[in-house]
Amino acid sequence: MTSKSAKSETAQRARKIVFVIFDQVKLLDIAGPLQVFSDARLADGGSAYDLVVASELGGAVATDSGMVLASQALSDVLDADVDTLLVAGGDPSVQLKATASLEACLYGVAPQDYRNGFGRGR
Repeated sequence: MTSKSAKSETAQRARKIVFVIFDQVKLLDIAGPLQVFSDARLADGGSAYDLVVASELGGAVATDSGMVLASQALSDVLDADVDTLLVAGGDPSVQLKATASLEACLYGVAPQDYRNGFGRGR
């Protein structure tokens, strides 16, 4: 049986969310959720989420609006501490080409118990 203090410690741990981006990703698909999770707080006032922006190779990634986002290499951030893996969406005509190798990379390295999904545009 789990003690009350162990439950409290678990409940107070910031959850790690990895936002996966790719060239020409929809800026709003990354900025909106990133802001919402960034604003979430634990009961003690600490951040509820540890947020990481990652791409297949890491580095600068251009969004559909031209804004460039910094990212870490996916291979550097996928570990047992990841609670949720979110893949942002994009224009369907660009996204399939832009994410083909990324999708293969994710299926090759992401454990099956990650909550994940690929947006296929609007």
